[in-house]
Amino acid sequence: MEVNMKEIIPVLKAKGSKLDVMTKVMSGLPPRVVGFLMSNVVFSPKSMTFALVAHNHTKVGYAVQEVISEARKHGIKVPRLYDVESLITE
Repeated sequence: MEVNMKEIIPVLKAKGSKLDVMTKVMSGLPPRVVGFLMSNVVFSPKSMTFALVAHNHTKVGYAVQEVISEARKHGIKVPRLYDVESLITE
C-alpha cells in the first residue's frame, strides 16, 4: 500500500486533487507501520470498514484501472501498478 500511495499521489496532484491530512500522514510512514495500521486497525474484523468492504459488490480492480488510465493520460509512470494490471480481469 505504501509504495502504491507514493505512486498514486502524483496522479492525484496531476488531476488537481487536494491531498487530505490522512493521505499525507500515511505516505510519510514506514511501510511496516502502514501495514500494521491497515490490518489491525482499519481493516480489523471488528471495524466498520471491514463490515462495509465485506458487503461491497464493486468490481475488483476498478480503482486500480482508473488510476492507471489517469496516469497514462497525464504521462505519469506507475510501474508497480502496471505490474498488477494484468492480474485484473474484466
